[in-house]
Amino acid sequence: MPDPDLWQRIRKGFLLEPLETPLILEHEAWYSSRPDYIKRFVDRGSRYLHHIVEEVEKRGMPTEIALLPVVESAFNPQALSVAKASGMWQFVPSTGKDYALKVPHDPGCGDRLLAEAAVLRQLRHEHIVAVHEVITIAARPCLLLDHAGERTLADLLRAEGTLSLELARRYGDDLLSAVQYIEERSVTHRDIKPSNVGFTGYEGRQKHLLLLDFSLASAAPTAAPSSWSWSIWCWS
Repeated sequence: MPDPDLWQRIRKGFLLEPLETPLILEHEAWYSSRPDYIKRFVDRGSRYLHHIVEEVEKRGMPTEIALLPVVESAFNPQALSVAKASGMWQFVPSTGKDYALKVPHDPGCGDRLLAEAAVLRQLRHEHIVAVHEVITIAARPCLLLDHAGERTLADLLRAEGTLSLELARRYGDDLLSAVQYIEERSVTHRDIKPSNVGFTGYEGRQKHLLLLDFSLASAAPTAAPSSWSWSIWCWS
């Protein structure tokens, strides 16, 4: 059964100016003539709508956004369009290329991820992965991060062996810039290696390195940072 109090909250949170274009009137008539369809998506949405409204209100956003899945998928989490948009929000493949979700496999690693987020929030550099948000999934803290490509530098080196001189120079400049930046801020990565280096740049654009995985990083000064070990594997 729909929660009348929840729907009142949604109605009170409307902030967008109402529109009455012919197209909108046409779709309003379509929905109003199908009460069975409305009942189905209201019943289906009752599983998710409370959580959606909580997150929308937390961010001070118009509550109209909470009803977007009505149009996108009728609150069907398994909806899949011919354009390969999927889920209640009909995300398309390109959405997944913009962000990465780091999830702890072991519940005991949650504190480490929170510490990693705290370090990353201090850093803003084009060659260092950025954390956008800490979210909770199944009672575990997860990090929403920059997407860093489909493969790491380790994958590239395994597939292609040595790098060209042009790539060696570019990637070397990228990594040196990132290491210098974090050392100036008294942050030590502690685990720089090819598998912790990804790539930025979209299809058709020049790729650059992105330093990843600050799970072992320390924000306090250390006597002898180990981050310079990268020089033995970059190119030969």
